[in-house]
Amino acid sequence: MTVVKGRDRRARVAARSGVGSMFVVLLVALLMVSCGRPPIGSKGEITPSPVPPGPATGTLTMWAMGTEGLVLGKIAKDFEAQNPGLNIVITPIPWGSAHDKMATAVAAASTPDMAQMGTTWVPEFARANGLDPTPPNLVNPKDFFEGAWNTGLVLGTSFGIPWYVETRLIFYRTDLAAKYGAKVPTNWAEFRTFAETFKKAGIKVPIQLQSSGKGNIETWLPFLWSAGGEILNADQTEYTLNSPQAVKALTYTSSFFHDGLSPLAVGGKTIQQSFVDGETASFLSGPWDIQQVIDQSSKEFYDSKVGVFEMPRDVAPGAFMGGSDLCVFKTAKNRDAAWKFAQYLSTPAVQQKFYDLSKDLPALPAAWKYPPIAGDQKLSVFGKQMLTAKSAPAIPTWEQIRSILDAANEKVNRGVATPQEGVDQMQTNATFVGTGLS
Repeated sequence: MTVVKGRDRRARVAARSGVGSMFVVLLVALLMVSCGRPPIGSKGEITPSPVPPGPATGTLTMWAMGTEGLVLGKIAKDFEAQNPGLNIVITPIPWGSAHDKMATAVAAASTPDMAQMGTTWVPEFARANGLDPTPPNLVNPKDFFEGAWNTGLVLGTSFGIPWYVETRLIFYRTDLAAKYGAKVPTNWAEFRTFAETFKKAGIKVPIQLQSSGKGNIETWLPFLWSAGGEILNADQTEYTLNSPQAVKALTYTSSFFHDGLSPLAVGGKTIQQSFVDGETASFLSGPWDIQQVIDQSSKEFYDSKVGVFEMPRDVAPGAFMGGSDLCVFKTAKNRDAAWKFAQYLSTPAVQQKFYDLSKDLPALPAAWKYPPIAGDQKLSVFGKQMLTAKSAPAIPTWEQIRSILDAANEKVNRGVATPQEGVDQMQTNATFVGTGLS
């Protein structure tokens, strides 16, 4: 019998890449030292244990966040029916407290068997020796979007299976674009012209990009990758944040704020309401805003007046991959059943059913053949961008690095630092923190 504990509303916008308190980070670090927990190790040093064949049995405990945690119980019942004697207990927890709750549980060796985990958390918990490596032959990595699979890949070893994915692209008002002659762009020059067209037409917000606060680098990162730049070198030993490509990308993105194409701050109405009211012509966001826009207007409005397009390119595609992974803890009491459930959740048919329940986009390209997804023209744009979207580097210190990049990026956007000064600050501070891989 599936048991779902607790209730929580979706808190997606600030979610998937949360950061824990300094107290918890230090606690985990201290316990790693005092208990003699080793680092992840060099590539190829870890040999994951296989999962024996046969049905899953016993009690399986899982933590899942927000709406996912609430609707997962319906799928868990199907898995229980296929595995008599299995009892799945799912505890939904708020996204805002999930990171710290997991960190405390790992430090105290009192974890559930498995959990839904924000993609950028996986390397951190793997580094703390808190996660069980993905068993061999459990799933085929090639069945998943490459960017999604890479979120759980730390020094060549997988510590998580992609569950669902998301990427950020541009929402725009098709009726306003037609009225003022704004053409859907494919490259940087056209993207700039697209925004300038709305500005000349007197639209209050030609495009809404995030200029400050937590996660504002998700405006800049796609352009860094599009310019051919990277956060780390190929072997993940050195940061490359002050490259000419990084300067080029930051010069470009900050110009939207400096030239009045995107406001530095949003006040009053939500972005979605301003968009529906025609005060904002376009904005950068992810698939969660599909329902947000519908809620502020109607399905008819969304179908007839809203379009989406991929991130514009420079020398390469540039898009950010987010979502959640399924991870099994090192201290799991029912490790085999946990991995079997993760495997079950990673099949096309189950991912399609989960989409019906949650509207989360499947991590398996094969699941996108499902008519409600394949027949949706806007979702197909998300799916196409998923093929080239990239994840944040799989390093344990990413949450610290992200805060460093956010701070420097915001300074440049506000005009208190030049793009070169901004990337130099990123490089210096990130180098001081390190990658946490050794």
